[in-house]
Amino acid sequence: LVEEAEYIFQVCAENKYGVGAPSETKPVKMTEPIDPPGPPENMTVTDVTKRSVGITWEPPKHDGGSKVTHYIVEMKAPGKSTFEKVESKVTQLFYNFLDLSEGEEYTFRACAVNAVGAGPYEKTQPVETREKLVPPGIKLQEEMTVRAG
Repeated sequence: LVEEAEYIFQVCAENKYGVGAPSETKPVKMTEPIDPPGPPENMTVTDVTKRSVGITWEPPKHDGGSKVTHYIVEMKAPGKSTFEKVESKVTQLFYNFLDLSEGEEYTFRACAVNAVGAGPYEKTQPVETREKLVPPGIKLQEEMTVRAG
């Protein structure tokens, strides 16, 4: 069989009395089998504030034989036992969860989607929203005059 070519198959039943009339299939196009994609790779929490969390990921190693078209992202809120869909058509490799409650623990996950459907999810470790801590710093001018006294 040649890939991308169309074929019509005939099937005949046979018993001790002989061979029956053939039945034909509709035209069938030969293609590689397509499966759902694998899970996103290297999911990472990139930014945490008291009201938001950002995550990034890489495409799955296996696309299932069909291009990944988008991602679904979900969140498990504090006190909940199941994940809730937040966005179903993410085309970037990142997502920012906004309007979260300060000091609460959330878990996030994403899955890749291709022509067949959604693949398995990859999730983050639980993340607590908190004030973003920034180390102190000082910016000095190139020239400075210091006087004693």
